[in-house]
Amino acid sequence: MNGDTNNDIEYYCGSPITSVERKADLYSLNLIYKYASSQFETFDEPGIFMEQFGIPYRMKGDVYRLFKENDDLVF
Repeated sequence: MNGDTNNDIEYYCGSPITSVERKADLYSLNLIYKYASSQFETFDEPGIFMEQFGIPYRMKGDVYRLFKENDDLVF
């Protein structure tokens, strides 16, 4: 879905995260964010968004950046 042309299957097995997994994580995060926004979901704090949608803690920085880019940070 993220446009990767690699036909090899890679499985997440803990750490470290490969560049392919990282791209997939970011694609998924943006997809979930767009879906939530289209359903009129509002989140006052990125941590609540992460909890509601099961976003892994290792993506906390990415979630905060996404909220900041969309002017959705409220403190």
